[in-house]
Amino acid sequence: MLITQVSVDLLRVPLPRPRALPRADDPDPGTPPADTVGVLLVRLATDTGPVGVGFAYAPAAGRALVALVEDELAPRLVGADPLLTERLHARLRRDLPAGGLANIVLAAVDLAAWDLKGKAANLPLWQLLGGARDAAPAHAAETAAAWMSGEQVLSAYEALQAKGVKGLRVAVGGRTPEADAQRLEHIRNHVGLDDWLGVMANGAYDAGTALAMGRFLEEELDADLFEDPVPADDRAGLRRLADVLEVPVAAGGQFDRVADLAAWVAESRFGVVRPDVVRLGGLTPALAVVAAATAFARPVVPVLLPEVGVQLACGLGGVRAVDYVGWLEPLWREPTTLADGLLTPPPGAGLGLELNADAVAKFRAGP
Repeated sequence: MLITQVSVDLLRVPLPRPRALPRADDPDPGTPPADTVGVLLVRLATDTGPVGVGFAYAPAAGRALVALVEDELAPRLVGADPLLTERLHARLRRDLPAGGLANIVLAAVDLAAWDLKGKAANLPLWQLLGGARDAAPAHAAETAAAWMSGEQVLSAYEALQAKGVKGLRVAVGGRTPEADAQRLEHIRNHVGLDDWLGVMANGAYDAGTALAMGRFLEEELDADLFEDPVPADDRAGLRRLADVLEVPVAAGGQFDRVADLAAWVAESRFGVVRPDVVRLGGLTPALAVVAAATAFARPVVPVLLPEVGVQLACGLGGVRAVDYVGWLEPLWREPTTLADGLLTPPPGAGLGLELNADAVAKFRAGP
């Protein structure tokens, strides 16, 4: 199997609710509207027939991503064997700068290659990865916006509960620590102690504030996760918090290098590893992170992108749950299935995702 053609699209997919409040003083006129999510869509056609589909969340610099695929990656991809995923990723990684936009395009291309790998084997990706379970627990991540009030979080969660989600993630750090605590207490009182509750700070706290908040989460709220309590570069702070708090400390979504994330895993006594497939540059590096975490008996929960997270969580025993957001569901003819708190991957080979051509045309971003 050889790649014969590379096609790329930039999409703007409407969201059920804004990711953030719009900023009137935003100096960048290219910033996408807060009520859409940018998606970089890559398709790899092959000489044997199957087409690999890959995708990644795209920031404001979406047009630069398209140019990077068309001008830099496409010439290197045509004629390559997509089934040699390690070799292909290493070759592209070598020719591109580390991190940033390069990792986003690498992620989309790498996912398309893995999609082809599953299609060539006539197996769903989760089975190709190991087939650990048929479905995986899913927690609501659409409720994790720092701008949302407690009532808005509860309203969004109620709608997702109707789809079968049991558990939610809530962002903090956009207010004072005292206001964050009051908002979380209000949410916990309404959802009850039986529902899984994760708290995500996005690195907003210093180590002292994070420690106090962590104590509050474990003693008053019986929270299940405290994610990114301090900035990612405060490795000492992360290590100390993971060592002294009973509530599991999670990190990983702010890392764009496997080596940095693996080092945090090795240094900390306890913690939940949260690799971001897009930020890391694809499934290939994410699998390396999962392997490192598994070696230290650290549970893994991928960041967002449930279409990929469900393949990892069903394929590998060390990946315990999936972030659920329905942002990309309009793009697929048959999305993942959510019932009784569990997400089930599509039945088809590879990622099992068939594009809805009408939706792609509708959401394609203009020049």
